[in-house]
Amino acid sequence: FMVVCEISYSIMNLLVVVIGLSLNIAAFFIVINAKCSPSNIFLLNLTISDLICLTFLAVLLFSCTPSTVLFLCPINSFVYYSSIYGSTLFLTALSVDRYLGVAFPIKYKLYRKPRYAVIGSIVIWVCAMTNCSVVLVIAMKWKPNVTESNCFSDCYTHFTKEQLLIVLPFRLELCIMLFFIPLLISIFCYSNFVKIVWSSPYIPRERKQRAVGLALTTLFTFIVCFSPYNISHIIGFFSSKNVQWRNIVITMAMYNTCFDPIVFYFSSTAIQKSLKRFCRRSIQTRNSYRVNIEIIITR
Repeated sequence: FMVVCEISYSIMNLLVVVIGLSLNIAAFFIVINAKCSPSNIFLLNLTISDLICLTFLAVLLFSCTPSTVLFLCPINSFVYYSSIYGSTLFLTALSVDRYLGVAFPIKYKLYRKPRYAVIGSIVIWVCAMTNCSVVLVIAMKWKPNVTESNCFSDCYTHFTKEQLLIVLPFRLELCIMLFFIPLLISIFCYSNFVKIVWSSPYIPRERKQRAVGLALTTLFTFIVCFSPYNISHIIGFFSSKNVQWRNIVITMAMYNTCFDPIVFYFSSTAIQKSLKRFCRRSIQTRNSYRVNIEIIITR
């Protein structure tokens, strides 16, 4: 049974890497060619966060052995936590940007400058990395007992009672400060954002639908991907142990890297146009290739 679980766990993570990297690489090139706006700057940072997380996950998947796990686990744990909570903060920043843009369009336009978004992004990175630096310290002192079959899933999971006295309160602090508070802010911003947009007679129906799609996709990512993982922090804290099903919810949290590109699509008209142009070019290239093949065959 344990072997089956281990294989299933590895397959799930491999799917995350393949799908997530493909979507986020495409999103990265679309975003960098889009207009420089605060929302696109947040989207770019969100994409970079996902790409860094997926790259380290791929390295851990394909390079994790008893001889390398002591080196890889501390770095991967720090990058993973920083990426997860960086994503929640960047998604929240997008929700605030959208809400202020429709609630206070004139006043907010005066301050909606790309440089402020850059400063905000730096603050978010520093906040996420500073809070998660404890992970690096704990993981560096962590001495796993791993084999080639379980080195990935055992990374940063088994602790002594003394270590749990530090790990469990730390996880609870991350859960409250970097998940539940951003979640509440996002719910407030997107609920009011959709309400204002949907009630306006001057906004086209297509934009209204995009606003709903953006809100639902973001909240779906928070609730489905991040909630189980952070709930495990709460249960672990009150039960004074590392819950056994954390590996499953960790993988669920990783699936946010696959849903974030959907947020990109609903977030920007420019990104939608770029994606449509890319699809049209791909179809034209494929049709041109087929025509050339048919000409060669009929000769």
